[in-house]
Amino acid sequence: MAAKKKVLVDTCVWIEYFRTTSPISEGLKKLIRNELAVTTGVVVLELLQGIKRPVDKELIKETILALPLLEVTLECWVLAGETGHVLRKKGITLPATDLLLAAVAKKNYCSIFTTDAHFKAIPDLDLYPLP
Repeated sequence: MAAKKKVLVDTCVWIEYFRTTSPISEGLKKLIRNELAVTTGVVVLELLQGIKRPVDKELIKETILALPLLEVTLECWVLAGETGHVLRKKGITLPATDLLLAAVAKKNYCSIFTTDAHFKAIPDLDLYPLP
């Protein structure tokens, strides 16, 4: 049986997961159960920096830190910068964190689970289908 592709989960999906019950949050639960969800440092940073209620901190840390962590290598930084440059020449400017997230997903042969439409502008990025 072939291994299923891992899925790098964007911060926006985690926020929905922790706040609501929705098709998006249920989709993430399924990925976690099937051990397909992965994370990276940028997502951990964004989640922890955005905590509104102290009571949520431990739940978020416990959940996110239980996942495999994809490292951000120098190759990821270079790919993010080059992708940003190509897009900017086309008049498209994306946040550096999103360019980095896309680069990590590409370098690790992952899909990316996001609700942010601007990821569609990134060439050759495998977007996980929204439920």
